[in-house]
Amino acid sequence: MILYAVVVTIGLANLLRLMFVGYETLRSKGVNLNGGQVTLVRASYHYHNIVSTVPAMENVKRKHNILLFVGIFSAPVRNDRRNAVRETWMTKCKMNKNVVCLFITDGQDVRGQPLKGEIKEKLENESRYYKDIIFANSPGGLNFGRRILWMYEWAAKRYDFQYVLRLDDDYFLCFDKLIDELQHHRPKKLFIWGWVHCRKKGNIYFDEAFIIITKDLIQSFLDRKNSTLLCQPYGDQSIGMWLNAISTLTKFEDKRLGDLKPREKIKTRNGHETCQSKLGIHKSYPEEMKLYWNISQHENKDIKPEVPPETFDCKFPFGIDENKYGARFAPKLCKDNPVWNFGEYHQGSQEKKKAPK
Repeated sequence: MILYAVVVTIGLANLLRLMFVGYETLRSKGVNLNGGQVTLVRASYHYHNIVSTVPAMENVKRKHNILLFVGIFSAPVRNDRRNAVRETWMTKCKMNKNVVCLFITDGQDVRGQPLKGEIKEKLENESRYYKDIIFANSPGGLNFGRRILWMYEWAAKRYDFQYVLRLDDDYFLCFDKLIDELQHHRPKKLFIWGWVHCRKKGNIYFDEAFIIITKDLIQSFLDRKNSTLLCQPYGDQSIGMWLNAISTLTKFEDKRLGDLKPREKIKTRNGHETCQSKLGIHKSYPEEMKLYWNISQHENKDIKPEVPPETFDCKFPFGIDENKYGARFAPKLCKDNPVWNFGEYHQGSQEKKKAPK
C-alpha cells in the first residue's frame, strides 16, 4: 500500500510526537515539517503495519491465528535499544502477518505499585507513537518469573500462536532465517529452543535472552498457574522448574545463538556475513545492532544456510533442582504473587542508566 502527500495541521498528537521523537527522527521516517503543517511524503507500508495496534482485551472478539509471538523484554529506560530494534530486524516482523513483535516493559515498580513519574510519561508517549509496547501488569525489577508467566497469559488470550519467543532487547535476530525454520523444519509440540546453561547438575536450563517454546508447553504452565507452579526471580530458571514435569521434551541447544567471543566479534564486525552462520547475536547494543543488520542486508542470498538438527549436547540431564536455592532466591508458589525486591530497575548489561524518580 502506497501513501502520497497527506497534509494535516499540527494538533496535540503531532506536538507529542515532536516533543518525544524530535525533528530529525520524523524527517528520517519520511515526515517533513513545513510552517505549521506536517506533510507525509511518499512512503511504502504494508497494510498490516499501518493498522496494527496492541489489542486491549475488551477489543478481542476472536484470537488472531499467527505462527509466532515475540515478546521483547526491555527496561523502561532502554529507549535507545528499542529504537535500534525498530530500525533493524523488527522492520521485517512488521511486514509479516503471521508474526507479532511487541516490547514488554515494566508497568509496575518492584513493589507491584503502578509506575509513576517522568519515566512513565516518556514510556506512554513512546507507546502512543509506536504502538508496540505492552506494560506488564506484574512487578518490575528482578521479578522475571512472574513477568514471563504474565506475558504468556497475555499473549494466549489474544493470539492463537504456535510458538512464543521471549527475547532480550539487545539480541540481533536473523528474522527470515528463524521464520523459515519454524515454518518448515521445527517441531510444533513439546519443543524448546535456545542457548543452554550447562555448568552444574541440577541447574541446567535455557537462557531467557532467547527462548522459544511451543503453545502446548505454555498451556501446561497456565493450567498449573493457580495451583502448583513455582516462580523464582529469574525467568529462565522458573521455566526450567516448570518443565520438570514434562517428560517427553524435544530440546534444541542451538550453537548459532549467544554472545560473540572477542575474536569472533572482531571477525563479525569486519566481515561480510552474519545470518549465514548465526541465528542471533546477544549483547548487540544499538551501534552493533545496526552494523549487524547492515551486514546481513548485503549477504550473498544465493547461499542457503544449513539447517541443523535438534540436538542437546549438555553432559548433564536437563532440569532445575528446586531445593538448590537459598532463602533469598527460594521458589514460591506463583499463585501467591511473590515479589523479590532487589532494586528499582533491572536494566541488563551495558552502561547503567539512572532511572528517573
